[in-house]
Amino acid sequence: MARAVTPSDRERHRVFFIFAALDAILCVGIWLPAGLGIEQVWGSPPSVRSLHAQGLLFGVVPATMTGFLLTALPRWTGRQPISRPAAILLFWFWFAGRAAFFLLPAAAGSVSAAFIALLALIVAREVAAAEDLRNVKIALLLGALSIGAGMVGVSADRGFAEPGLRISVAAILGLIVVLGGRVVPSLTAHHFEMRGEKSPIVRRQWIERASAVATALALCAWMIAPYEATTGVACAFAAVGQAARLVQWHSWRMVAHLPVLVLHLAYGWVSIGFAFFAVHILCPGTISRVTALHAWAVGAIGLMSLAIMASMTRKQSGAALRPSRMMSLSYVCGLVAVVTRISAAAFPAQWIWLLLSTTTWIMSFALFLIVFRRALFGDLASRRGLTPVPEGQDSVLKSGCEKGCLHKR
Repeated sequence: MARAVTPSDRERHRVFFIFAALDAILCVGIWLPAGLGIEQVWGSPPSVRSLHAQGLLFGVVPATMTGFLLTALPRWTGRQPISRPAAILLFWFWFAGRAAFFLLPAAAGSVSAAFIALLALIVAREVAAAEDLRNVKIALLLGALSIGAGMVGVSADRGFAEPGLRISVAAILGLIVVLGGRVVPSLTAHHFEMRGEKSPIVRRQWIERASAVATALALCAWMIAPYEATTGVACAFAAVGQAARLVQWHSWRMVAHLPVLVLHLAYGWVSIGFAFFAVHILCPGTISRVTALHAWAVGAIGLMSLAIMASMTRKQSGAALRPSRMMSLSYVCGLVAVVTRISAAAFPAQWIWLLLSTTTWIMSFALFLIVFRRALFGDLASRRGLTPVPEGQDSVLKSGCEKGCLHKR
């Protein structure tokens, strides 16, 4: 049985979400000069391009996942959450990995890999103790991400960096497919219920299974042989499978409800990324590898991180679901960042598109921190500026997330 949330449980995610957002701002902000052709201000490793890529994969995503999982695990398993001192130590472990990228680059990848491996072990221990086999795949995907980070960490002159990055991206996409596949339809269904409508969502098992198999095969093929025609075909099937899965969730009916719509849009970039890679491989010279990769990195990974952090922060703050102009602007900035980054390779004056993409990305995460400043930085008990919700009248984001991702089924 799922355990009730205690006030102390609500604090587990805060520091990780704060630093995930700050890291998202940093890893893109320091890349901007290099993206515009300006030489980096320091002459020694790491390069800003390395910090840019690895900051998202081994900084932003692990911090977001840790904040999410430390709150979600007790509800999945019915077990007590890890202690507050243990959570603080876990944060400093993550911070050490990020600081090492600047202070001790040779060890940075190994420290980040060790942190992710520890998180995987925590998840594995909790789901094993609760005999919660449904969530074993999350521990396995975190383990794969740790392996990818480790390969990047020891890649000097050994040729492991590129395969390590592919493994890491594939593992993160797997986590999005698994967790997003719970959160998005559940939030959507609850939104229909809140409007007094019967949910039209019907999750057909053959579509779920077929899309899962197609996605797993495509990601494995992309990790092993990223330029083979068979990989392109596999990516095409995965794109269709994920699109079919998304159609079941009636995304078009969420247009007027941006907090839920943005989750649909972020998930949609998983399918678009597969489609881009299929075209890139099967029709060389049409869509570049960088464009396809950024469809995943900025669209699926970046936008989903923002949407999940906003969803869980609102839920844990107990805030009523009211339209927030600033948070809506944050979502719009995130969407613009994706589109303009993809457009940079297709239109003239590339630097303008890159500048716009970078600026809107930074704005999206900065606005997230501003909107939820009291919930993240202040005393949650006071919740100043946030409207408490009477018992039993939780918001769409609260109830939907509990149904879709925090309760053990």
